[in-house]
Amino acid sequence: MEEGKEAKQKNFENLKHFFITDFRIKQRLIDLYPNEQEMYGQAAREKYVDKLYKEYKGFELDVMRMAKDFAPYAVPALQVRFEQARTMFEITDADPSRILFPWKIVF
Repeated sequence: MEEGKEAKQKNFENLKHFFITDFRIKQRLIDLYPNEQEMYGQAAREKYVDKLYKEYKGFELDVMRMAKDFAPYAVPALQVRFEQARTMFEITDADPSRILFPWKIVF
């Protein structure tokens, strides 16, 4: 009986962590979508790409953690998608026509 209670408590904690992380991911995506000022001028775009890449790493960690806990079968496919996005960050070089491309590939 005690084991069942502990399992339920663990499941509850996992779900709670999932929803907190899910909210944080969604908030990051909303906050990181570029505005007009971030696309105006080369220096602003370069600054935006740097900010985007820094936040992207945290986003990737959150998604992979959730996948490992709740959908381990999806981990290999996610790893491929994240690798594609990292490659796109490397070649973007603050080109306004390419800045949104990593988001389009992954999502």
